Amino acid sequence: MSERDGSWARREALLNVVRLRAPLGRSIEELREFSWDCDRALVVLSTADAVRAAGAYLSGALSAGELEDWANALEMRDDVDFAHPHEAILAAFVFAVANPVLTAPITPEAIRAWRTGLDAAGPPVRP
Repeated sequence: MSERDGSWARREALLNVVRLRAPLGRSIEELREFSWDCDRALVVLSTADAVRAAGAYLSGALSAGELEDWANALEMRDDVDFAHPHEAILAAFVFAVANPVLTAPITPEAIRAWRTGLDAAGPPVRP
């Protein structure tokens, strides 16, 4: 497999998790084939992606544990960047959801509050 093929497969695995394009457990397993380290971001996590994940939890499509798994799969990865100018709220959301023991439990009320903040942040700004 060439580097280009490897980057493509890695990006697709990342997008499957970020955008919830496939069953989460399977997507996370595919992503585990790739190191957390990367010389550049291959995917940008947007407020729409975070709102989608929050909505999946609120609709019952994801459990609290699965939402935590989603965030843990993305937190601290060099190949995932946060959309400008919303880096701070996106990083805070991913950290909070990935670490509910350190921050706050994942509850419908907490996730609704996050979704409201993420919705208010709006779409990323294109340079």
